[in-house]
Amino acid sequence: MPTHTSKTIKNQFAVYEKRLNTVNLIWCNQVIDFIQNYKIKSIKDIGCNYFQFYKELKLRKIKTNYFGYDIDENFIKLGLTKFPELKKKYKVGNCENMKLLKTDFSIMSAVLEHVDNPIKLLNNVISSTKKIVCIRTYFGTKPHNTVSHKFKNQILPYNCNQFSFQNIENKFKKNGFKTYFFLDKATNYSHKFKLVNNKYKRFIYIVIGIKE
Repeated sequence: MPTHTSKTIKNQFAVYEKRLNTVNLIWCNQVIDFIQNYKIKSIKDIGCNYFQFYKELKLRKIKTNYFGYDIDENFIKLGLTKFPELKKKYKVGNCENMKLLKTDFSIMSAVLEHVDNPIKLLNNVISSTKKIVCIRTYFGTKPHNTVSHKFKNQILPYNCNQFSFQNIENKFKKNGFKTYFFLDKATNYSHKFKLVNNKYKRFIYIVIGIKE
């Protein structure tokens, strides 16, 4: 994971603070629109940040047993200023190695591409999910692996990987899940993602795996 400067962290915190109070995130509602007809009684949010997915669930008056996981306690604390009801509904740590709650639904947005061992994390999430797994990350016909990323004009050690549709579909199929891929509306489908010494046009997709 990246070691950000204090200025970078401060800037990112300001972005999240604004989102917490004013912004409704498109991708959250895109996922909720898909799953709302399923009987989801429990949700775990991997990389919950300031509880952004919970925020949209609450705004749409969708009641479920929610639990969040994140590696950064600072953003958790930000979320608790608005959602104090979640003070016992989160855990801080690395979910690659953590025993996760068994839930009906698991959501993981902008997380899988940044971890050190994405397959280990994905296995952990899939094995602890009873009905639906949702992942929002970079997809393409071929995987791209990189550990260097130009972030805010700084060169930082940073995992930022792209996954292949076929590999992820096979992973879900092996575990008894049928997959559906959707272009992520929040990123206008085609944002360029610049990498150090390379350039790829990357696309963010939402993949939903439903237990058969």
